[in-house]
Amino acid sequence: MANDQHNGISPEHHDETINFREVVEKYIRYWRFILISVIVIVVLTFFYLQSKAPVYESTAMVIVKDDESGSLSGEMNAFSDLGLITNNANLYNEIEVFKSRQLITEVVRKLDLFYSIKQEGNLLNADKLYYDNTPVTFSSNALDSGLYDKNLEFQLVIIDDNRFALEEKIYKQNNKEIVNDKGEHEFSDTINTSEGKIHFSKTQFWDESCIGEKFIIRIHGINAAVKIIKQNLVVETINKDASVIQLKINGPIKSKNNDILNTLIKQHEAQAIRYKNEITRNTSEFIDERMKLIEKELFNIEETGESFKIKNKLVNVEMDAEVMMEKESNAEASFMKTYIQLQLARHIKNYMDKHPGYENLLPANLGLEKVAVNDMTMEYNKLVLERNSKLINSSEQNPLVSKLEKQLNSIKISLSASLTNVIEGLELELQTIREKEEKYSSKLSRIPAFEREYREIMRQQQIKETLYLYLLQKREENEIAMASTVGNVKIVDHAYSSLKPIAPKKKVIMLGAFLVGLFLPIAVIYVKDMLDTKVHTIDDIESLSIPVAGNIPLHKGKEAVVVKQHGQTIIAEAFRMLRSNIDFLLNGNRKEGNVIFVTSTIAGEGKTFISLNIANSFTLTNHKVLLLGLDMRAPMIAQYLHMEENKGVSDYLNDDRINIDDVIVQSQDNENLHYITVGTIPPNPSELLMRPRLSELFDRLRKQYDYIIVDNAPIALVVDTLSIVNYADLVMYVVRANYLDKRALDLPKNLVKTKKIKHMTGVLNASSSAFSTYHGYGYYRYGYGYGQQKDSKLKRIKQWFNFRNK
Repeated sequence: MANDQHNGISPEHHDETINFREVVEKYIRYWRFILISVIVIVVLTFFYLQSKAPVYESTAMVIVKDDESGSLSGEMNAFSDLGLITNNANLYNEIEVFKSRQLITEVVRKLDLFYSIKQEGNLLNADKLYYDNTPVTFSSNALDSGLYDKNLEFQLVIIDDNRFALEEKIYKQNNKEIVNDKGEHEFSDTINTSEGKIHFSKTQFWDESCIGEKFIIRIHGINAAVKIIKQNLVVETINKDASVIQLKINGPIKSKNNDILNTLIKQHEAQAIRYKNEITRNTSEFIDERMKLIEKELFNIEETGESFKIKNKLVNVEMDAEVMMEKESNAEASFMKTYIQLQLARHIKNYMDKHPGYENLLPANLGLEKVAVNDMTMEYNKLVLERNSKLINSSEQNPLVSKLEKQLNSIKISLSASLTNVIEGLELELQTIREKEEKYSSKLSRIPAFEREYREIMRQQQIKETLYLYLLQKREENEIAMASTVGNVKIVDHAYSSLKPIAPKKKVIMLGAFLVGLFLPIAVIYVKDMLDTKVHTIDDIESLSIPVAGNIPLHKGKEAVVVKQHGQTIIAEAFRMLRSNIDFLLNGNRKEGNVIFVTSTIAGEGKTFISLNIANSFTLTNHKVLLLGLDMRAPMIAQYLHMEENKGVSDYLNDDRINIDDVIVQSQDNENLHYITVGTIPPNPSELLMRPRLSELFDRLRKQYDYIIVDNAPIALVVDTLSIVNYADLVMYVVRANYLDKRALDLPKNLVKTKKIKHMTGVLNASSSAFSTYHGYGYYRYGYGYGQQKDSKLKRIKQWFNFRNK
């Protein structure tokens, strides 16, 4: 079996394993195509990267402060210690706040990010984006509101240091553009546009290099700016055990990225402070309202006291009433303290009755000495704030909101009952104090009535003054608390940008472009091969279950005879290999003269070329060879040899008066080679070949020649060859590479299977693979005129590349 392979005869069955060398060599033949693909794609990718602006990443970090003021903090920590829940809800709430559309909208408005300015680039340079260093800017009377939701563009082409050409583009919702040419203007002009009057001006960053450049001012609106920031903003935790939040944003301008993150943190802090001061502001409003009422009452009491003094000419109090008055004053002090507590309780109760819903906060920190009432008030306010926060992004049907309202209702009922009890207790206490005062008053009966009346006025004045001073003190405390409020987060790192751009990743993209350029043509070649049904290699014809005797390279020359006495070309050596294999195949049934039929499936596969050159190859071994043309429908031997078509085999078969020697032609170049051409093309070649004289012809030729090479007609087109195939000792079936459809091989396969042709061998003609391999074994150049031993390494490489692409 090894010898068969070495001689170029394929076995009937072969191991279907992948020959990686053949696979690689198949694609190496297209190395120029692959190289051009790599160069084109890499160059296009290079220009693409040059036109893309680099993208930088800015990062900031904040730490979230723990809010443990809630009443459930202890219970939640207990569950957290058991590993049943995680106590990081506040952390994730802050993350969602940072990503909220409302907060980002505030940032966009704060930094005027609803428009962008860029300088148009070219093929080798990306657009230059500006933020805080723009050489050109604009102002508009509609800037505060009119341009926030617009979608338009201004293009300025700088003509000289003071003039520019302006073009306005308006983008509609149906993706249509309206272009308005505004002509040339000076930087001092106020220009009328579709959105009002706009003034363009130069900034401190203007220089002479701006002349001739195009600046594009794109107004895309707040919603579009918010959408872009949300897409590029990443807010995440550092790890699950820390309360640190990391904020990242990507963009082409470092300073803009940093400003967005820093402003986002500041706006978040301001929002948190506003949220926390809501209770304090509500309490201050309540105190202001009560102080205005008390001021009015105090003014009326002072007027009454002044009128009383003037009317009764009152100057001093009787000295003998000092002792009794001291006791009475102690009772009055108790009365005032109790009265203040009663009034505070009533005010809170009245406030609750006037605001039955859950939207309003209750006044807190008023000085009510009932601890239970104060605790319930703080808990109620905390739940109100939490409910209002949920309603920002939800509705009252939210289960969490309903749950909070149930808790608020429960606390409100308990608080109302507690206040009722407090009020009733204080009223009883006031009644007791009044009874004591009446006791002391009866002992002062000797004091004149006007003295007692005056003291009553003074007591009312003192009560109101004390209550007023108390409320004034509480208001100042609230203002101090409001001023000292801080946000929920603390800045760990202010925003900072990466030194190197994170995108585009040029090395990765260039490597990807190289790989795409490399594998794309390989994929195209692979798909092409998958869709290709032509015969290309010996492997394609091994399914015929016949030995393959030869693999003849593609011959591009005009000469029909390529096998000569001293020929040392590759194609000549391929015919020598074919000759050796034919001898090997004929070894078992060698006769006096061997008749070798040469046929094919269809016309144009090179059977005449093979017949002519294999005949010449046999003559080089000192054998007498006759080339017989039996393709009577399209004879080619005479044309290939540049001979005139005289009497031939058709004339011999048709005319009994013609002898064999009359149709045999001696080769002028080779004494061992003779020809019998077709001669006159007959109208009935099939019937002519069935005549007995054909048998006599072969009998005579067998005795006279060592080899009779017969050029037959294609078997798929006519029946001529099959009708005389019994005269053949060996049938050479020629298959032209890159020409014959693989499906046409079913015809010779069936002929072998049905034993209509017993001795058949295949020959692959015009094969491109024969230049590099012969059924898996290389055709090396030693001894065939290539001078391999003398060639330099570089020369051999060049020859190899040229050799592959023939």
